Amino acid sequence: MRAANISLTIRDGSLSDSDTNGGGGGILVTNFGFLTLSNSVVTDNQATNVHHSGGGGIEANNGSSLTISRSSIVHNSASSSGGGIV
Repeated sequence: MRAANISLTIRDGSLSDSDTNGGGGGILVTNFGFLTLSNSVVTDNQATNVHHSGGGGIEANNGSSLTISRSSIVHNSASSSGGGIV
């Protein structure tokens, strides 16, 4: 899922088993986007590009922000950095 320059709220959700050839295997928040994650699970996602592969679960970049409460971010992997969140 990609959130670019928008506000995204996920409540009571599950994001799993995604694979991307870049950053943010589960969720990519970019270009001043806002993500609120509440009572949710982000699991078993992968970011696999060797040149840019951060945030297997969630990547936030370029002025973006995250608010995470009562959520689990587990069993995610990245080829570079931030298996869970970067």
